[in-house]
Amino acid sequence: MSFDIFANLVNPRHWFNPEPGAPTPIFLAFAVVGLVVFVLAATIRWRRRLLFAGDGLKIRLAKRGSEIALWLSGISLFLILMRYARVPYLSTPILFYLTVLTALGFIAFGIYYFTQRYPLARAEYEAQRERARYLPTPRRGRSSSPRASRQHAAARRR
Repeated sequence: MSFDIFANLVNPRHWFNPEPGAPTPIFLAFAVVGLVVFVLAATIRWRRRLLFAGDGLKIRLAKRGSEIALWLSGISLFLILMRYARVPYLSTPILFYLTVLTALGFIAFGIYYFTQRYPLARAEYEAQRERARYLPTPRRGRSSSPRASRQHAAARRR
């Protein structure tokens, strides 16, 4: 058994081989990383309001990022499982390579976003929050329009 991981990486025949053979030990490492990412992303996805309480921008970012991470890690875990089960055509290496490239693209976009776009979005969010702090809040149960007031009074009489 050859442990030369990169020998088949540049071989297009290997990419589309419907039955690539036994998985290399690197697949076990990818499976562990994929499982950890899946659990962390699921935790962030369903607990984001508690983790980032009061910060709407971080809540939205956590939702978007964790959903993408859940999909990517779920697909990669499925493909790794198909490789270990040696299912023809679903264990084709090109599918896993494309998933890994997509994950690297997601990481690269995350680095770009948090270094270039996030500071601007944070400043805009804070400015909007500051403006909203000084706006009057509508009173519950009361409306400024006379028609709504009459409807509300009529509903109370019933």
